[in-house]
Amino acid sequence: MSQMEELCVTMMLVGVAATVAAGLQGACFKIFAEKQAFKFRVLYFDSVLHQDVSWFDTREVAALPAEINDDLEKIQDAFGDKFGNGVMAASAFIGGFACAFGMGWLIALVMCVILPFMGVGAMFMGKAVQEIQNESQSWYAKASAVVEECLHAMRTVVAFGGEHRELKKFSAALVQTRRGGVKNGFKVGAGMGYTMMIVFFGYGLAFWFGMTLRYNDEKNPSTGETGEKGKPRGPQRQELWEPGTIMAIFFCIFIGPAMKAAQTAAGRFFQAVENKPNIQCREGDQRLDITSIDKFQFESVHFTYPARPEVKVLNGLSLTIQRGQKVAVVGESGSGKSTVMALLERFYDPDSGAVLVNGQNMTSFKISSLRRCIGYVGQEPVLFASSIRHNIMQGNPSASKEDFTKACEDAQLGFVDGLPNKYNTFVGSGGGQLSGGQKQRIAIARALLKKASFLFLDEATSALDNTSEKMIQATIDSISANTTEGLGIVSIAHRLSTVRNSDLIYVLSRGSLVEKGTHASLMEPFAAMAREKDVYFAKLAEQAERYDEMADYMKNVGNANSELSVEERNLLSVAYKNTVGSRRAAWRIITSVEQKEKSKGNTENAAMAKEYCQKVEAELQKICDNILEVLDGKLIAQAKNGESKVFYQKMKADYYRYIAEFRDGDAKSSASEKARQAYQEAEDVAKKDLAVTHPIRLGLALNYSVFMYEVLQLPDDACKMARQAFEDAIAELDNVAEDSYKDSTLIMQLLRDNLTLWTSDQVKREKEAEANREKEITKNYKVPMGRLLSYNKPEQLGAESLLRDVFL
Repeated sequence: MSQMEELCVTMMLVGVAATVAAGLQGACFKIFAEKQAFKFRVLYFDSVLHQDVSWFDTREVAALPAEINDDLEKIQDAFGDKFGNGVMAASAFIGGFACAFGMGWLIALVMCVILPFMGVGAMFMGKAVQEIQNESQSWYAKASAVVEECLHAMRTVVAFGGEHRELKKFSAALVQTRRGGVKNGFKVGAGMGYTMMIVFFGYGLAFWFGMTLRYNDEKNPSTGETGEKGKPRGPQRQELWEPGTIMAIFFCIFIGPAMKAAQTAAGRFFQAVENKPNIQCREGDQRLDITSIDKFQFESVHFTYPARPEVKVLNGLSLTIQRGQKVAVVGESGSGKSTVMALLERFYDPDSGAVLVNGQNMTSFKISSLRRCIGYVGQEPVLFASSIRHNIMQGNPSASKEDFTKACEDAQLGFVDGLPNKYNTFVGSGGGQLSGGQKQRIAIARALLKKASFLFLDEATSALDNTSEKMIQATIDSISANTTEGLGIVSIAHRLSTVRNSDLIYVLSRGSLVEKGTHASLMEPFAAMAREKDVYFAKLAEQAERYDEMADYMKNVGNANSELSVEERNLLSVAYKNTVGSRRAAWRIITSVEQKEKSKGNTENAAMAKEYCQKVEAELQKICDNILEVLDGKLIAQAKNGESKVFYQKMKADYYRYIAEFRDGDAKSSASEKARQAYQEAEDVAKKDLAVTHPIRLGLALNYSVFMYEVLQLPDDACKMARQAFEDAIAELDNVAEDSYKDSTLIMQLLRDNLTLWTSDQVKREKEAEANREKEITKNYKVPMGRLLSYNKPEQLGAESLLRDVFL
């Protein structure tokens, strides 16, 4: 076999071996890179999940996914093809130099001159590429954060026409990456030019020095041979290894930046992974059962956020939260109330002082077991893009069907039954398919499913409208009332009005406790001032005869948490009597006009009168409902003596009587019955606690008898009650107190007038009835009226026969 054939066969074998080696290299390093990337991603996410909250406070969380994805792609790229190519290039470099030194060490030694220059080029390119890549990654992360933030709040962006602004923000972030790319292009281009110059300089140097040795008469140091000038001698392929070595170096320069970028990315990656949270479990920490927390205590707690160390958030705060209580923490923005909840969840540790659980420092318990004892509902409920059932089950994945149903009932999730797929309904991203109140109740159900010791509500109603806020507040109150396991509820709120049913309220200001107590005790100083102001305004309104405004002011006074004075009670009565009196008078007038129009056959005017009458009736109903709400909700329950009880019950009965006057059907019957019950309750107390001459007892008899006469249509009972009250008062008139003599006698006169009127009406009705009866007799039996009236005694007409014929 000739030398040429031998070389060809050798090259073919080398090609086959290179094919196999390259294939194995690509597959092995790619598989290795994928496995490492998988492990790194899991390791990173696990590390992020176990970081404390302060770690997130100092980072742009929206940009984290883009940053870690970019870093891991660089690491994966370096572990894959780039690493394999680097191994190949390193092998080629070492092999090339070994062969070169073996076949012509002098030429190889001369070629080493270019290595420092090649290294300088590689360092320049690597540093330039690394700087640009770091800047590009930062700006790409910011651009990704803009996109994520925009998509998450897409409805808000669209609602405010912010599409163009968001596009400009995104473009501004990308402009920086473009500028970085231009800089990178110039630097890489300069580095490439420099490297190519060194490579071809090396080629020239190798061939020049090799040819010089061949054609000079000098002794070849590599082989020790000599030859004639101008003729080749010694080995003829020794210089061929030098260009191969140079190409290996050149190849390494290209993969160098990728390896450098991977090194930087790995540094950031392991910095995050190896970061030790400030709050973490220690050996020997105690474990808490899910219902084992009975009390939280703050003892002189001082705290500043790690991201804002110059701002003091809590300043020596001390407070106690007992299980089974409804405790509220209120204050203006920045007062530290949300920080209290963050410390209770142990998102942070205090700078000084201590947070105690059952009398022991919170740091002595395992964090996971502590948080299992707490159900949490935030201001913005966080729902996952899945079904309602899945979101609720996040609170306790192993919960039974009975526990799930009870949690949903306690959270008042009745609206779910009206959805097409019920609890399998998809809520959308962030719960976008549901209203704010519905999302909040789902979050409450999720917290209740934990069956924890405490339920934390961090401004759970502040982002809702008034209707939804009332519904959620009713849900919270219902949970507190129906829970038998002693659930502790801790609420954070801006306003005292939202936590009025709390057992204990802590008021914070600038990180310190300024007040504590119940809602009534905290509001008492302000309520007293507001009450005096409302009473004065009510007196002014009375003088100005602006009775609607007077009623509004006295309604505020009536809703106070203490019993009204006699003056305030009378002002309340006067205000509503005049307010409702003008409408009652208007209703009577308009009703009379309507009847007259009907009698004339003017149906159009009658219809308009009826429409206007309905408007007056609506106002009457509203006024009566307002005062009845105050009476039932506050005044009757707060009445401590018989006089107040009779006054308020009589007042309640009066306004139900007013409703019965203009309503009809079942509404009239219901109002009448409620009025009768209230009058009867007032009468029972009056007979026991008030003298027969007391003005309030006499007023009750007056109004109750009018109710019987006009509404119940019981004239005999009405006359009997009025007569009895009048006669009892007359008998004791000499014993009437001087301060009430005028009022008592005035009411007695009204009772007498009513009796006179009702008696005369009764006589008149009896005469009319007698006349009608006589007409009926004359009509049916044709007895001449003159003959019938001419007899003085029934016997003369044959009384037995006549009465038998008439009545039988």
